[in-house]
Amino acid sequence: MLTADDGVSCLWIRAQDGHQDVVNALLEAGGRELAMMTTDNGASCLMISAQIGHLDVTNALLEAGGRELVMLTKNDGDSCLSISAREGHLDVVKALLEGGGRELVMLTRDDGTSCLLISAQNGHLDVVKALLEAGGRELLMLTADNGASCLWISAQNGCVCMVVCVHVLFFLRCFLAMLASRSFTF
Repeated sequence: MLTADDGVSCLWIRAQDGHQDVVNALLEAGGRELAMMTTDNGASCLMISAQIGHLDVTNALLEAGGRELVMLTKNDGDSCLSISAREGHLDVVKALLEGGGRELVMLTRDDGTSCLLISAQNGHLDVVKALLEAGGRELLMLTADNGASCLWISAQNGCVCMVVCVHVLFFLRCFLAMLASRSFTF
């Protein structure tokens, strides 16, 4: 299939622009093979759609490419989820989580940066909550190669409400797990 010198396909451009009808026609003609094409730096059409926040295009691409497409990463380890989380596109993040599940939420960039850290760094509280629900304590405890955690980066950026929320969610989850593991009688 024909691409530009940098690997950009016609589907990639239409996914970036959010032209749902053209994306559907291209997917019908090129199918999974077209959906799975990446640029020279490993970016997929799903990644650009997720970055811009085109939910309908993202859903069409997920249907065409399935789990294999949602699990692709760029050359630096960036995933469609980390890209969308960085931009704060909650609906797209939820769709990607449905397609990739826990395995996707636990992917990190080559420098160890998680989608949770990226979202917290940018102050996207609703996305942080969705990611924590999907990844739990294990995701919360991930740190980048430089030692940065999502709590540290939130505090550094002055997102006090984010730090408080993450702590409350974490302790609430621990408390509920403790309750579930014990039987109480009154």
